[in-house]
Amino acid sequence: MLDPVPMLRVRCLVLGRDERTVLRALGGAGLLHLIREAGPDTAPLPPQAAEETRTAWNRLMERAEDLRTRLELPACRPIPVENPAGALQAMEDQASGLLAHREELQRRGEARSTLAERLQGYLGMGIPQDRIGEGSFLHLALGTLPGGQLPDLPGRALTLSGPGLGGRLSVAILCPRGERAALEEALRRSGFQGAPLPEGGGGPLDDYIRDLRREAEALTGEEAQAAASLRDFAGSIAAPLAGILDRCRLELGILEAREHCTRTGATVLLQGWVPATDAPGLEACLRASTGGRCVLETVEPGPEEEAPVLLRPRPLLRPFEALVASYGLPRYRELSPAPFLAVSYLLMFGMMFGDLGHGAVLVLAGLLARRRWPDGGLLLLGGGISSATFGAIYGSCFGLARFKDLALWHDPLEGDPLHLMGLAIGFGALMISLGLVLNILNHLRRRDVPGALLDRFGLAGLVFYWGALGLILWRGPLPWPSLALPLLPVLAWVLHARRWGLTAALVEAFEAVLGFLANTISFVRLAAYAMSHAALLAATLMMADAVGPSLAWLVLITGNLAAILLEGIIASVQALRLEYYEFFSKFFSGAGRPFRPFRLHAQGGEA
Repeated sequence: MLDPVPMLRVRCLVLGRDERTVLRALGGAGLLHLIREAGPDTAPLPPQAAEETRTAWNRLMERAEDLRTRLELPACRPIPVENPAGALQAMEDQASGLLAHREELQRRGEARSTLAERLQGYLGMGIPQDRIGEGSFLHLALGTLPGGQLPDLPGRALTLSGPGLGGRLSVAILCPRGERAALEEALRRSGFQGAPLPEGGGGPLDDYIRDLRREAEALTGEEAQAAASLRDFAGSIAAPLAGILDRCRLELGILEAREHCTRTGATVLLQGWVPATDAPGLEACLRASTGGRCVLETVEPGPEEEAPVLLRPRPLLRPFEALVASYGLPRYRELSPAPFLAVSYLLMFGMMFGDLGHGAVLVLAGLLARRRWPDGGLLLLGGGISSATFGAIYGSCFGLARFKDLALWHDPLEGDPLHLMGLAIGFGALMISLGLVLNILNHLRRRDVPGALLDRFGLAGLVFYWGALGLILWRGPLPWPSLALPLLPVLAWVLHARRWGLTAALVEAFEAVLGFLANTISFVRLAAYAMSHAALLAATLMMADAVGPSLAWLVLITGNLAAILLEGIIASVQALRLEYYEFFSKFFSGAGRPFRPFRLHAQGGEA
């Protein structure tokens, strides 16, 4: 519960011909955290070849992902593909043809629909439609102009205009055939977009528009058929395409693992870490995958060796392990602060947010949240119980005055506030002392006896801290020998840090003295926020009395909701701040490396 899972260092020598089989077996088992450590007679995989292979598989995976996106394929069960590159190329070729055909039908249908809409605007312009486009001596230009401004046209041009689409002006311009070139040049400079005339000339314009719409409808039907064919094709390649993606992930995973291996001419050395409880399973996996052709060695980590960290907290501690992880992981030989965090965090939260009614609300919220958010629901449940407990001590239930007489102690606003502050500082002194004791234990677990004795957060720090507290709390004349309690540890800090120079050692000792003082005073916030919570509820009750019975319940409900949301967030953040800066900083580095076993998420078929 307090320690990370014990680890064993693994060294396994296998034949080069078994390397791929072994890596696939290890990737499926997910037991070994691979490390890279070359020996004097070994060499890593040649980097250039590895990079070229990785680039090829990455490129193949990008193409497969792009094809799946273009075809809008959902995830499905993969099937093995014998030749991924060739199969993907065939899929891409067929898909490109089907996509291009559908897009061409869509483009042609949209073009005819758009043209019909544009020509519709010319029906009310008085153009003789029965002989449109047939004139032997006249030229007719139909189209749109941007901005609604007509350009300078040849002198004998006749212009009809009307509303267009997209902010453009629909125009019909008639001029002699001899001035056609000049008209077209003027229209080109002005951004003119022409509307094609009926093929072959002649025929009413409205008949032409109806023909365009019929063609658009026919093309829409063909597009639907093309889309159906594309869906059928996509369904037929979904599983093989998933198999190609699976194979790409598999090859990239094996390649990454191979770069952690070192090798001689005929053998490969795998090194890593395994949880001690999983070591038999790892050995069985290696021997099964090599047919017994392997040499396996497992040893415990040395005193200076940093193994990766794997935490397996009990269910009740999981939300608190998450809070610890947001600060960092413990190093391999560090005690996990989660059990201490669970108790102290809930106590501090309840002290700042003490109210029986508010605690009941949090308990109810925690019970409701546990189905979808188990860890968060458990945290709310614990905070609610702590808040309700302190609410009973304070005699506070939604701030109502009738519960004051039932208090086990008294409300934070009543009595001497210095008393409550003293209790908060006393709790802080216990927390800091616990942090110093845990730091001593961590040093001893690393066999660092000088650090355990002389570190500013070691035994010397504990002697200084309690010596300083004793001098502050002493009533009466101070005996001179008692001054040695805080002074001797300071001298020990200076001697322990002398390797950095006298000035640096003195600065570190001075910072330690100020740090102990500031960290202890910081716990006053427990009392301050407890009084703030009580003051907000008292203000809510005063406002309810002022507005009268008709609105009193509304004011009480609104004020309590505001207190639950605002004060609840503030109390949770402040409690976490005290944990991180005043408690964790004494013993917890948060510099542990997570245990990340080698896994191959794709186990698809291969050639």
